[in-house]
Amino acid sequence: MRNSRHKKNNSIFDDTEHETESDNFFSEVELRRRVGNKKEFYEDNQIKEINKNESNENKKIDGTCSGTNKTDKHSNLFTNSHKNNNGDLNWVTRTIWTIILLSSFLVILAAGHTYSAILVLVLISAVYQEVNSLKKSAEEDKRLPFFYTLRWYWLGVTLFSTGKLWWVPLIEKYRRNYYILYLIVYYHSLISYIGALFGFIAFILSLRNYTLRYQFSQFGIMILSLLLVVTQSVFMIANAYRGLFWFILPSCLVICNDIFAYIIGKIFGKTRLYRLSPKKTVEGFVGASIITIFAAIILGNILSKNQIFICPQNELLEKPFSMWYKLRCDPNPVFLPKPYNIPPVLKFIFGKDHIYISDSQLHAIVIGVFTAFVAPFGGFFASGLKRALRIKDFGSAIPGHGGITDRFDCQILTGVFTYLYIRAFIFTNPKSVSLDLVIKLAKMLPEPEIQHLISVLSDHISV
Repeated sequence: MRNSRHKKNNSIFDDTEHETESDNFFSEVELRRRVGNKKEFYEDNQIKEINKNESNENKKIDGTCSGTNKTDKHSNLFTNSHKNNNGDLNWVTRTIWTIILLSSFLVILAAGHTYSAILVLVLISAVYQEVNSLKKSAEEDKRLPFFYTLRWYWLGVTLFSTGKLWWVPLIEKYRRNYYILYLIVYYHSLISYIGALFGFIAFILSLRNYTLRYQFSQFGIMILSLLLVVTQSVFMIANAYRGLFWFILPSCLVICNDIFAYIIGKIFGKTRLYRLSPKKTVEGFVGASIITIFAAIILGNILSKNQIFICPQNELLEKPFSMWYKLRCDPNPVFLPKPYNIPPVLKFIFGKDHIYISDSQLHAIVIGVFTAFVAPFGGFFASGLKRALRIKDFGSAIPGHGGITDRFDCQILTGVFTYLYIRAFIFTNPKSVSLDLVIKLAKMLPEPEIQHLISVLSDHISV
């Protein structure tokens, strides 16, 4: 009996112990669930608080608050004055750095096409670094030192692969003198593929069991940044070598749109344009769009009258500022003014029957419209990405502005559009083929075809 009672008591204790362990397990699960919910609740509230603070920055400060005592009023006045001081300081910092950036940009433009291309390459590298640093872990990178090198290797491969857009045509004339250049140009596509394949194999060999998720996430970010940032930004370099007109115009229009959207939105902005970015307003968007289109008309007229801006650059490298006395060409017909009849209704405004406008000025208006109404969506995309990653800026390279990416997002969209637009409507028109282009294409031909071309031209002249 005693043994049975003892066993029974033991079984009771055992059941109690199992129940205790089970309760502890479920308590732990419940605790984790609650902590997770609290964390999500805290993060959601944090995002709401950020949105609230950013939207409050655009509202005019009211000195009174209904239902508050004197202490609350004094506290609000102190807080509001502190916000005003911070806002004024940010305005001054932003203005100073805007002037510095614009001045540097103008000096680099004056130096020539090569230095404009170098500027774009530096900006591409900076944006690439910022985007790849968004989810980068310094601790994990220390365990994978080769992965850092792999990122920059892929950047080099991408810039080489996109060379047919800009540097390959410029070294064509040197390939007869340097056999290595001949091989690079002739086998450019194959070399690009082998380089990418080598990078792919190197990535696979670098994989480690303890960092697989991190490595694949970083590889995905790297590939996306190469496609969305690096590859598309190279079009801006191609635009510069076709003539600084096609580089300066879209770049300056984006800067103009960005500056006036900020100023008009700061002064008159009341209606939010995009809910993920409270600082962007309808008033700022509309006002900046109108000014940008007018700027396109004026800037297109000024740039089209100077050979420095309309002549293509056929040299890959040039001395600084040498284009001001060396660069000369027969103007492309698109830059030559043509008479346009004025409708009778508008004759009293202009005081004449017709006006002279070049086709390039009309193309400038198209680029201006794109910059005003479409390019800002590059900024909206960046705002959504920052909101998703819970960051304010992509970096802190430019005080008052954020990172390089924060200033470069709209430039990429406009640069790609400009390249595709001029390829479709300007440089494919047989009437606009210049002698320089014919000579450049002839130099790309192999020796037998050049001899055949010479004989055809000789027969044509003799006839």
